[in-house]
Amino acid sequence: MHHVRGLIASADLLSNFSEKHALHSPVPLIDGLGLLPLSLDDIETRLAPSRTDCPDGFEHLFGELAEKCSAASVSGPVLYFETDYFGGYGGQGAVVFDSGTRVFGPKSGDIGPINEALRVLGVRVQSPAIDEFQSVGLHLHRSVEDWFKSSY
Repeated sequence: MHHVRGLIASADLLSNFSEKHALHSPVPLIDGLGLLPLSLDDIETRLAPSRTDCPDGFEHLFGELAEKCSAASVSGPVLYFETDYFGGYGGQGAVVFDSGTRVFGPKSGDIGPINEALRVLGVRVQSPAIDEFQSVGLHLHRSVEDWFKSSY
């Protein structure tokens, strides 16, 4: 099982975002990036209570959440992603905002959209990782709840 959703951006941008929206602290990743894992409660009560306008292939990228990501991206690029795999089957999706505009996606599929979005952020594969997803450490935890307990 791999079921994670969250934001990836600079650690400072995510700290400001989490304070503004009364969320928990982001988890540091590599090269100044951070991950802000998002629970369903975070999305449904703080970020997108009306839960409207979710693009095809996404379960939680509601219009209000996309607007908040877009607004935050004035301070730097913001990647929203979600994964939902069980027993090798499922999918993922990603979108990147920068300077208040969408610059990638929303794109969903079996594999690839998150790696493509990470490349937009400037992430490159770092050995021994096999892709950008592993390079930033997204493979280390398979649920939002596990990321809440992590310090990477």
